[in-house]
Amino acid sequence: MTTTGVVPDGATRVVQIATGGNSQMAQMAFGAHATARITTTCKITTKGTTRTYTCKARLGAGTWTLTTQAKAGATVIAQSVKHVRVRAAKRTAVTG
Repeated sequence: MTTTGVVPDGATRVVQIATGGNSQMAQMAFGAHATARITTTCKITTKGTTRTYTCKARLGAGTWTLTTQAKAGATVIAQSVKHVRVRAAKRTAVTG
């Protein structure tokens, strides 16, 4: 899944945290209510005076909450939350 947006003034980096999904491995290890957590550092691009971000995360099937945070150092200066549902994870075939 790819998300994009405008980087707020003062932000030095953008991160996205995805929680949720149907993580069988997490549920086996930590119990029936365990969820997966994926943290992605997003790419920032500047065109003219506009700075934008692109976040890419590979999400498995299930319901996910995507929390995108613009940070100045360790301080969160802007945050957005989006809920998405992934019906089936895309599989990549590996051949040798």
